[in-house]
Amino acid sequence: MRKLSKVVGFLEEDGEYSKQSLLKRYSHDIDEEENRPKLDIIREIIEQNDWDIAPRSNINGRNKAEVTLMILYEYSTGLERLTGGKISYKDVLKKLSLYMGKFRYGDWREEDSDCIYDNAPVTSDEFKKKHKDKFGAQAVTIEREGEPFKKALVLYDINEFGINNGINLRDINEIRHTMFHELTHIMEISKSLEMDEEYFETDDQNDLGVKRRFRNSKKESDGVYFVGVSTAEFDDLADKYHGGRIMHNQITEGFVENIARKLLENVGDKVKDTDRYFHAVKISQDIMDVYGEQDTIYSFVTDSSSIIRELEDDGKEEHDFLHMASDRIMDATFNGVIPNKSPKTKIVEELVTRIISACRADKDLTYKDKSNREFFDRRVVSKEDFNDFIDVMLKKPYSKKKVLNQKDKKELDGLFDEYNRVLHDENEFFFDEEKGFKAMLAARLRKRNYDNTAYSMTDLAKGALKVMTKNAIHSSKIDQIRQGIQGKDHIPEDEVLDGK
Repeated sequence: MRKLSKVVGFLEEDGEYSKQSLLKRYSHDIDEEENRPKLDIIREIIEQNDWDIAPRSNINGRNKAEVTLMILYEYSTGLERLTGGKISYKDVLKKLSLYMGKFRYGDWREEDSDCIYDNAPVTSDEFKKKHKDKFGAQAVTIEREGEPFKKALVLYDINEFGINNGINLRDINEIRHTMFHELTHIMEISKSLEMDEEYFETDDQNDLGVKRRFRNSKKESDGVYFVGVSTAEFDDLADKYHGGRIMHNQITEGFVENIARKLLENVGDKVKDTDRYFHAVKISQDIMDVYGEQDTIYSFVTDSSSIIRELEDDGKEEHDFLHMASDRIMDATFNGVIPNKSPKTKIVEELVTRIISACRADKDLTYKDKSNREFFDRRVVSKEDFNDFIDVMLKKPYSKKKVLNQKDKKELDGLFDEYNRVLHDENEFFFDEEKGFKAMLAARLRKRNYDNTAYSMTDLAKGALKVMTKNAIHSSKIDQIRQGIQGKDHIPEDEVLDGK
């Protein structure tokens, strides 16, 4: 069995990420109210909770390498900076303490049988067989009778347990990126001031000729909660195409990943995988740019429901921006569910099916071939590229036909032209400065402003303050924020559109 020093050796060596260089530097950051290092305050909070202090932290007392201490310092103070001080590092830690009941490195423990995912305890054979290899990290619900709603977080160790999608707990960049992402999933939780679940119905007419219906919040053991800007669709569409429910959680993933990347940059670390949640991150940044980055991040981590309502509730306008963007993101990643909302998913499926037929290829092997999936996951595909792709497919060992006949070639050319039109529309939605999502959202805000001033995220900040007070997440910053709201009800239009 490996010793702790080997697992977390990156914190014991001299260098950029060493315990000596980082924690020593962080120890000089003094809390002005308490006149002592912020690290001491954070350490006390860690000790009060059921949180692992480091990978393989089964050693009694304080561990030599307090990884969680370092990460929580960087996360809480970083979020304070990203919001311009609207939420303090103490508020961040209080909310994490409120909603993160357990935190584990490596794997779940025997005593974690109260942590439930997909109706199964995470310690059960059923869970391990069905789900464990699917996640690098996971946040699940803790279910205890009479207890308030809480989550449990685990970072699976790919080195120690041999699972397919764990993370490398020897790599500080992987730990940071994963922790910043998952902690933001905890921070996105907000308790509703209402006792009933909130629903939203759109006038959008879908392919079944009925309205779409979404559930914005969900009833838990001690109340109703919002989880980021996620919604669940329950209507005829969901019944017909997706077993009764369609989850719209990709914009939330975009916000969470985007915030995690900004926090990584804040500590001078690198974002290694910029393709992850690419379209979702782009949409989240568009929303931040239109409404103001600091205010939007603040609303997301204190009262995410305010963002849901702002994007859904279009007044007399014709767009439900939240689900318009959600449909587009799912389609861009070939996960579209509703046919008339998923042109790319549909045309690529048609193309691949026709290519398989034309090449007389083995279907299973065609879909398992990573290079085939990567070909269609592009922003631009030329006719020359497509012809080269067909030539390569014909040479695959699982293709029995080596030359296309004219009929097959003509049909594939027609499908490719349709695919290119769909790809053009997708690129226009995500990236066109005049016709894209960001431009449409900004135009709607301009239309609302009859006095030549722009709507700001200030109204959302007011709602977030109500939630902070309701949930007893108090801070010395509240009065300051409240004063800022009073003096900043109107922001010049060019400031909002520039994201200032």
